[in-house]
Amino acid sequence: LDPQVCCSKIAFELARGFANLDQEHYPDRMGQLFLINAPPTVHRFYRACSWIFPERERQRVQIFGERKLWEPALLELVDADQLPPQCGGTQATAHASAEPGSSSN
Repeated sequence: LDPQVCCSKIAFELARGFANLDQEHYPDRMGQLFLINAPPTVHRFYRACSWIFPERERQRVQIFGERKLWEPALLELVDADQLPPQCGGTQATAHASAEPGSSSN
């Protein structure tokens, strides 16, 4: 047995299980999901397994790699005064200090 095939099958089964669990117990809980600063592998993985989600759920997921792509999309949904500067907003908060996806350590 090829380990790559086993891992792929296990990953798809796991993703399907999470999707089923989410749909059964938390229907329509997610309004919109933005993944920002995502590496290309995240987008490829999502494209490979997104078929297990219903179309309306797939339409709620947006994956962005670069700030020039995610910032305008995020500002269409959220007022700038509700977002910290590192997310393209104007909100002044004491805890807003790190770029999304970066470590503060």
